[in-house]
Amino acid sequence: MEHTWLADESCRALTIGTPGLFATTLSERVVSVASLSRAYGMSGLRVGWFLASDRQLNQVFLAAKEQMTMCGRLLDEEIACRVYCRCAQELPQGAAAVRRGVDIAKFYATLNGMHATMVGPGHWFEKDDRLIRIGFGRPLVTP
Repeated sequence: MEHTWLADESCRALTIGTPGLFATTLSERVVSVASLSRAYGMSGLRVGWFLASDRQLNQVFLAAKEQMTMCGRLLDEEIACRVYCRCAQELPQGAAAVRRGVDIAKFYATLNGMHATMVGPGHWFEKDDRLIRIGFGRPLVTP
């Protein structure tokens, strides 16, 4: 009996640098799932995707999806599309932007010093300091 492997690639967009190939390139027995929830902060939209290199498996999952829902919510899909496309065009992989008019030095000092949030300024990845990477999982230090 052959098994199909599931790769949850929801955090793939948070990769520093260029992400590697999708897991589905490893074998026709590997499927990949991802969403906008984690990496893009769009958890309320419930928009994601399924990838497989096996055409028959794609058809099986498409049929299953069609049994669960007739269509996605139009507004959610439109917002998701705009967010995804804008991020892909304007931001390096896994980065967020600080709006103009914000004191960058104070911004970094406040996030890191007062809120224990690790942020990487843009110059770490050869970009303007208005582009940032936000670290996850930094433990809080209690005084």
